Parts: sequence; C-alpha cells; structure tokens
Amino acid sequence: MSQALSAGLPRSHLTELDVSGNCDLGDTGAVPILAAAKGHASLARLNLGSASLTAKSSAAIQALLLLQQGGGGATSGSGSKPQQAAGRAAASAWKAPTQQAAGALTDLVVTGNDDLPDAVVELVAGWKTLQWVRQQHGL
Repeated sequence: MSQALSAGLPRSHLTELDVSGNCDLGDTGAVPILAAAKGHASLARLNLGSASLTAKSSAAIQALLLLQQGGGGATSGSGSKPQQAAGRAAASAWKAPTQQAAGALTDLVVTGNDDLPDAVVELVAGWKTLQWVRQQHGL
C-alpha cells in the first residue's frame, strides 16, 4: 500500500492523506510516504497518528518539515542517535526561513506513536505553531 501511495503521491492532486490507526504501516510504510510528500505541491494535511512510528522515521519527518519551512536540508548529526539529531533539528527549525516554503503542507499529525522520540514530537509541535502564527499574521 505505501509503495502505491508514495509512487502516485507526487503526481496527484491529493490534499489530505490520513493513514492514522494503521498499526501495520510502521516506519517501513511511513518513510516512503514522507519522502513522497516532500515533492507534493498540494498535500495540505498528512495524518500519521497511531501508525507505529519509531525513531527510524525521525530523519524523514525532519527532512519533510525543514523542506516545508524552506530550509532545504537536514542538520548534521549522528545517524545512530536520532533523538540528538532531532533535537538539533528542532533548534534549527526556529530559524527564519530564507526562501518560500517548498510545499503546501500545513498540518502533520504524529500523535499516538509512543516509540517516536519526544524531540521529534516537539519538532512537529513547534512547526505547527509556526504554521499557525504565519496564518494568523498573513506571512
């Protein structure tokens, strides 16, 4: 399922994808979807809640959010310590973007993934707050 979704996602006019509650999705299904979402121009909401995500999804989530914010890349860090890398990403995510956001994503849901590092959940929460502020102030 995830291969079919990720293969067709960049070319579709999909605005919302909800795969929440799909405990069989896990990292192996979510990572290709997150990668495909990076190149999607109209996807506004991606719900990966309660989809059995773990630290293995951290880099893909970080890359998607940084791209959406206009950062264009990931922060440096050890691949063996995803929580530390995600923490550095959270800190760098608060930097003002230098270019227009690359996609339409305005909401990413990762709640209910108990094995997802807290730093990644905090990164998503901070990104969502920034999206709300931009919307309120027309930025």
